[in-house]
Amino acid sequence: HGTAYDIAGQGLADPSSLVAALRIAREMARNRAG
Repeated sequence: HGTAYDIAGQGLADPSSLVAALRIAREMARNRAG
């Protein structure tokens, strides 16, 4: 957790966990909607 100012703007961050969380949230929303 944190702001990661030390790597900001360098293309070093790994977004895979965010992408996975968004996919799970989408599935949860679909399942909730019926």
